[in-house]
Formats: sequence, C-alpha cells, structure tokens
Amino acid sequence: MIPKLREIEALENLPDEALPPDQDRSLLHLRKWRLIHDYVHDHPFTTDPRPRRSEQWRRAVGHARDIGEIELLDWVLLQVEIASHLERGIRDLRPRKDGPCHELILEYVANRKRKAHAVRRWLKAAGESG
Repeated sequence: MIPKLREIEALENLPDEALPPDQDRSLLHLRKWRLIHDYVHDHPFTTDPRPRRSEQWRRAVGHARDIGEIELLDWVLLQVEIASHLERGIRDLRPRKDGPCHELILEYVANRKRKAHAVRRWLKAAGESG
C-alpha cells in the first residue's frame, strides 16, 4: 500500500468536525487520487499479450491490490469478470477497452483524479458564491 494513502484514508474516516481546519473531504479525495495516479504512472508493468484477456486482467489484480484503494481493485476485478464473460460467449454490455492493462488502469485513475478535481472546484465555487 502507498504509505501516504493510509494517512489520507485515516483523515477521510474522521467525522466532519474532527477534520483539521484546512482540510475537507473533497480536498482529501483529490489528494488521494493524485497520489494514486502518480504511483501508477511511476510503477508501470507490462501485459503479456499471449494469455486470454481475463488472465491478463487477473495478473493485473496484484498490482491494483498493492496500491490499496478498494475502488480501483473493484474496477480491475470487474474487468476480469467482463473478459471472462466475453471469452465464454456471454454478452456483456458493461464498458471495456482493449489495450495494455497498465495503460487502462492509468486512464481509469486519471479519470477519477479529473472527477475529484471537478468536484473540488465546484464545491469551492459554490462555497464562495453562497
């Protein structure tokens, strides 16, 4: 697990009144996804294209587990399930993409960071305008 991620999660689990005055949940959420994005970016791994797609994603589960963010791990496990269904001929309409697993995980994390940043900006603007 990323060491600083535990600190952020500990703060996220505090009640609102116990948060430090310069912190709020949206800022903590943004910091968490920035930290995860930096970690995924700095720790690439390769995906062997020979095994079936579900096996490729199964191998990526360990990398997601090392990060320690349950939402990311759930997403990777969902990719395993989708790929398994498609390999068995079961139609699955959930979103999926082809490509190296690391790049897709990095894209997912970047999108979560972007969303956290948008929420942060919206809340900040809402607070300033009343």
